[in-house]
Amino acid sequence: MRTTTYAVIADVVRSREHADQVALHDRLLSALARSTATHPATRPLGMTTGSDEFQGSYDTLGAALAATVDLRLDLLPTVDIRCGIARGASTTLTDRPGGADGPAWWAARAAIELVEDRASKPATATARVWYSADDDPRAPAVNAALASTDQLLAALDERGLRLLAGLRAGRSQAQLATAEKISESAVSQRIRRSGALAIVTAAQLLSELD
Repeated sequence: MRTTTYAVIADVVRSREHADQVALHDRLLSALARSTATHPATRPLGMTTGSDEFQGSYDTLGAALAATVDLRLDLLPTVDIRCGIARGASTTLTDRPGGADGPAWWAARAAIELVEDRASKPATATARVWYSADDDPRAPAVNAALASTDQLLAALDERGLRLLAGLRAGRSQAQLATAEKISESAVSQRIRRSGALAIVTAAQLLSELD
């Protein structure tokens, strides 16, 4: 069956540097299961056989972007991933991960290769996500937001990432303060200085794209 979809291809950054590959595999499977439960997909994100790569697809760009940011927050700081997202035609070959083909997947592959190339350069070393769609006038603005999000995420420490994930999940600053065993004032200062609110705002606005 041939449809138009938003394809996502992702892989683990420096995956071979992880000492325990079994633990890495299990961590990915658990995070992907949580993503599937939270973000409905036309093809749920799943690992392709014998690799550190996973693929999935969504009905809207917003759904693909929301799944990507939440998966990154779930895996960081111990596992970093890069993602290529693209819009186009997709042909289902099998229901297994990697069992689809077509322009959407070719473009997503090109997007993740572009991310890898950008990340290899000092000026864009924080690059992790890219949206490829030559016929979508929203693409430049989306990629500007993604590049800014990548830069801000790269600067967060472990506590900053936990606070960001909590905000993204809708937790109050009081709840975050209790969980972190720090004052609400400290949470507020952390959030303001880190740019976490900008990330949350960008993620919310991106998630609303059709």
